[in-house]
Amino acid sequence: MSDLQKSTIQRMASTHCVRCGAALPPAASTGRPRVFCGPGCRKAAYDDRRARKPEAFHVRIVDRTVVKTVEMIRTIDEGHDITECVRQVCGSPRAVANVLAALNGLVRSDTLLLDNKWAPALRLIVDLNRAIQNAAERASRRRRS
Repeated sequence: MSDLQKSTIQRMASTHCVRCGAALPPAASTGRPRVFCGPGCRKAAYDDRRARKPEAFHVRIVDRTVVKTVEMIRTIDEGHDITECVRQVCGSPRAVANVLAALNGLVRSDTLLLDNKWAPALRLIVDLNRAIQNAAERASRRRRS
C-alpha cells in the first residue's frame, strides 16, 4: 500500500594516486581521504607546484556525498484478502480521511490524472462526487418541504 524508502550515505574516496596513478593503500575509517600513494609522491607534487612546472597540478579535496536510495515496495494483496482491508478502512473515519488526503495529494501532483493505471479509481471518485452532490440536493429538498 505504501512505498518505503531507505537512504544511505557513503563517502566515496579515490582509489588511485593523483600523481602517479598507483593504487592507494586502504584508507582509514576516519580522517582525511588519501590523495597520494606515499610521501614520495606527495613531496614530488609539492616540488612541482613550487617550481611552477606546467605539468604540476593543484590538489583540491572535494568531499562528495553519495546518497543511495533503495525503494522497498510492500504490497497488501499478497497473503490476505484485500476486502478485509477495505472493510477496516471503511469502518474508521480516520483511515478514510487518510485515504482521501492521499488521493488529494495524487490529484495535486497530477499523478491521478496523467497515469492511466489510476483511471478506474478516477472514475469511482467522479461517481462518489456525483453521489455526494445528489445526496446534498435531496437533503436540501427535504428541508424546504
